[in-house]
Amino acid sequence: MVEDAFSQLATESRLRACLEELDREKRESLLLSYVAGYSHGEIAGLMRVPIGTAKSWVRRALMALKDCMA
Repeated sequence: MVEDAFSQLATESRLRACLEELDREKRESLLLSYVAGYSHGEIAGLMRVPIGTAKSWVRRALMALKDCMA
């Protein structure tokens, strides 16, 4: 589902390039949060990880994306 949104980004898009630099788990958690609108708890359940891990992945992915886009 969220990978469809990612794959629809233009290949020359700066956003796509920055998302591609992220680890798969971080990219997926970020997309689940910001594209699909899932909560940290829902992301943790979907990805079968502790909620703290899901929160960390989203936070770190967002920080890395911000740095990359700057």
